[in-house]
Amino acid sequence: MIFWQSKIISLLNKQNIYIDEATFLKWSLEQPDENTIIRKLSQGGAKLITGPRGCGKSTLMLKTFHKYLCQL
Repeated sequence: MIFWQSKIISLLNKQNIYIDEATFLKWSLEQPDENTIIRKLSQGGAKLITGPRGCGKSTLMLKTFHKYLCQL
């Protein structure tokens, strides 16, 4: 296996909470309503995010976290 192929497979096998911010943002896609969802997640109050494994729940939370961490 070529080095870059093993690196990609290794990256894809990791959960996004263990990937550094730059790599996370580089490898994640933006969805059509993502900015609206991130804005709603960042507003006050409790949130319940549901969905099957791998649908992007943690990814949305991490994108919200990174977006508003930069504004502090």
